[in-house]
Amino acid sequence: MDIATVTTKRIVALAAAVVVISVVAGQTKADTWDGAYFGVQIGAGQTEFKEESAAGVAGVQVGRDWQVGEWVMGVGIDSSALNGGSAGTDFKSLSRLKLRGGYDFGGTLLYATTGASYGDHNLLGRDWGHFVGVGVEHKLSDNWSISGEIAQYNFSNFNGAGKVDPTVAAVSLNFRF
Repeated sequence: MDIATVTTKRIVALAAAVVVISVVAGQTKADTWDGAYFGVQIGAGQTEFKEESAAGVAGVQVGRDWQVGEWVMGVGIDSSALNGGSAGTDFKSLSRLKLRGGYDFGGTLLYATTGASYGDHNLLGRDWGHFVGVGVEHKLSDNWSISGEIAQYNFSNFNGAGKVDPTVAAVSLNFRF
């Protein structure tokens, strides 16, 4: 089994786990997404530069959401360390300054996200790019939520070396206040 197949299966499994947890957890007492949050995230990433590479992802995030009716918008920042890959062809870290917007389905938020990304690559150094992604977040209680997100990064000409576009899927646990 090649690395792309294994990584794709991991990404699908992470997304399925978030959906199952959201359904099993049911409705929550919290009635708004309005407020700040911080959390931790784990997941898997895949990129291709000269050869395909996969890595584990672990990081932290902080942000602020505002809710108007059923619509939610927010800003956030996160940073993740990556490990894995072969011959030093993958990223050491990825960070994002992000905007997100979505719809509250009664304790479950379906959202899209985009913004600036910053990558630290083992061979190519550091550079700025952008990303787009989709996710789902579910409130477990007034202060705790779990989320799953898939993001596609775009570094169209990473330090002049060419296109490097990692895909990352992560599950997050957040404390909201």
